[in-house]
Amino acid sequence: MEDNLEVKIDGKPYRTVIDEQGVQRFPVNSLYRHLVDTKQIDLNRLAIDYQSGRFSRDEYMEFYRGIGYSVCGFSEVFEDAEIENPVWDKESK
Repeated sequence: MEDNLEVKIDGKPYRTVIDEQGVQRFPVNSLYRHLVDTKQIDLNRLAIDYQSGRFSRDEYMEFYRGIGYSVCGFSEVFEDAEIENPVWDKESK
């Protein structure tokens, strides 16, 4: 499988990588990952803050991509996002 694959989310392209376990993920932003790993950010609190309008959907999506979320997991968090993924296209054939 390819190391770098592009997915489109709501028509915008984003790079993904396949990790050691074969999971397709977004590249990690080290700062975002550090904040989550050191428990300075609580993902549940973040979801509540998003629902109450403290930041935009685009900002929320950027954070999830930045923590290296899997593309599959991302699609579950953002169920309304239109995701075009060549990996899924290959799997469905």
